[in-house]
Amino acid sequence: RTRKSMKHNLTMRFFFLMTIICTTATAVSSLASASPFRRNVRWALRGIVAEMVHNIFLRPFQKQQEEEIYIVPKNNQKELAIVTGATGGMGVEICKGLVERNYEVLVLARNIPKGQALAESLESATFVEYHADDFAKDSFRSLFNVIGERPVSVLVNNAGVMGGSKVDTVQINLVAPVMLTLSLLSSLKRKKSSSINPVVVNVGSSSHLRASHVPHNYQHTDDEDNHNINMIDANLSAYAESKLGLMQFSNIVRHSIPWLSVMDAHPGLVWTPLLQNHFPGAKYLERLGLSKLLYKNPAEGAATILAAVDAGRRRGKTNNNSEEQVYFVNRRPGGYASPESNDYESAKTLWNTWLGPAVNQMDEGYSEVCQGLSLATKNNNNEKEEEGKREEDDEEKNVSE
Repeated sequence: RTRKSMKHNLTMRFFFLMTIICTTATAVSSLASASPFRRNVRWALRGIVAEMVHNIFLRPFQKQQEEEIYIVPKNNQKELAIVTGATGGMGVEICKGLVERNYEVLVLARNIPKGQALAESLESATFVEYHADDFAKDSFRSLFNVIGERPVSVLVNNAGVMGGSKVDTVQINLVAPVMLTLSLLSSLKRKKSSSINPVVVNVGSSSHLRASHVPHNYQHTDDEDNHNINMIDANLSAYAESKLGLMQFSNIVRHSIPWLSVMDAHPGLVWTPLLQNHFPGAKYLERLGLSKLLYKNPAEGAATILAAVDAGRRRGKTNNNSEEQVYFVNRRPGGYASPESNDYESAKTLWNTWLGPAVNQMDEGYSEVCQGLSLATKNNNNEKEEEGKREEDDEEKNVSE
């Protein structure tokens, strides 16, 4: 019976691998003609296919190895961590992991009963009502009342939506985490004087591979010609663009605020309510038992976010913060990220054209980012001038020789 079961599992895995390969070959042959199509192929290959191959074939071995060697780091002092979207499937697991690491967790969510129940179930947690889609509410004020003068060590920007209106998708997935991060800079900065710098983890998605930039008309305006206001994000293009924009914001912070360790982390294809509500075949996958084979469960997805937190804290401890992009996938850094996500000039353009003006009410944080970008640009120009002079000197030396 055991041999039959093993044979069945191997057959199923082989079948799905062949299906993935055939689907990929079809996509490449039919879609590789134009730039948007190439980005879709890039996402299909480097995002969906790579993730499914990992989940089907590599996940069992990686899980066994990491359970044997991975030791959960624990803080000597109970530091403060903040998690948005905390009552979703993965958010709950992130909170549990941070409590296990001896953090006091602020559970930020809009669902009051779920948020209170989660906070009560954890050893050291407090619920704070948080509405990422409505900055007019008292979310920030309530949060600051709870924080007080305490330093914040960890911020996980996990809240997100998919399949709603395009403007709301970008506002919640991009503008809200930017505003929250900037508003918390003073609290994060209080931790700067310790031996370990604070860390921000922005939860991303492989769908950013589909996007080339973030359009400038994803804003709530009175302009009747802005058709994106009520347009539904049926093909998830705005979702992809919002995730690209969040990674570009990480790039901006790395260049402008060197004392803050910023990580991007993609949890993978995770079987959460967010995905199930948008995917029409979700019930059939569950009935066939395929959801467990093709997707991660929330705890497995959260493990990548927690690994990014741990790595960010270690980088801060060694004062090794840098402008280099760190993108976690499958609990490890070095995941494939698009060149657009790590392009500093594109990130500056996004900030200067509409993201910066959209959040300029965060006076202190906005000013610090702008000053940091100015300094980074000046240093970059100086480096280019010095490099140019060195090249000229080398040319003159070669001519003289």
